[in-house]
Amino acid sequence: MKSIFALSIIIATTVLNSCSGDDKQAKKQQQPPMPVPVATAIQKTVKLTETYTGRFTATEKVEVRSTVLYDGQKMG
Repeated sequence: MKSIFALSIIIATTVLNSCSGDDKQAKKQQQPPMPVPVATAIQKTVKLTETYTGRFTATEKVEVRSTVLYDGQKMG
């Protein structure tokens, strides 16, 4: 039991010591930021609707049909 406790103390100490790294080394290892393209924002009025001339077709087709049950008897 004492050996397990001692071993856990040693592991905890090792982990805590490795976490307290030097910040100067971390800053030296960082790479400079990558250059990215940047666009300038402009302000202009745009239409809220568009009119298109042409023919549009559905991608899927659905048919709705009524079902009439007739047993041969006259109604009313």
